Amino acid sequence: MARLSFRITVEGLADDTLVVREYQGVESLSDSAQAGLHCYGFRYEIKLASRQSGLTALELVDKTAQLEMLRDGLVVQRVHGIVRQFSKGDIGHHHTFYSLTLVPALERLSLRQNSRIFQLKT
Repeated sequence: MARLSFRITVEGLADDTLVVREYQGVESLSDSAQAGLHCYGFRYEIKLASRQSGLTALELVDKTAQLEMLRDGLVVQRVHGIVRQFSKGDIGHHHTFYSLTLVPALERLSLRQNSRIFQLKT
């Protein structure tokens, strides 16, 4: 029987810092909105566990990350993106639980704002 596992690596953290507990995501070829959230290619909501209890959003948000899906130890799918959102959850005896949102790096372009200034106009 095939054994599935998942692995996440984030820029600036050791590879074994975070363990994937659960994830759900949506992928699209064009901009789509579900439940008020825009999806510019993909959006994965990932629940994590770590032995480190002091991870902060400053350490992870806007850093590159990679989610890998493995079958019998071989990578079958790899998703590269940036951490859009990061939050700390419950703290257990040995693990702290976190969640993050992984999106394409191109989603940064959606953060633009169009502004115009009119000077010396009557």
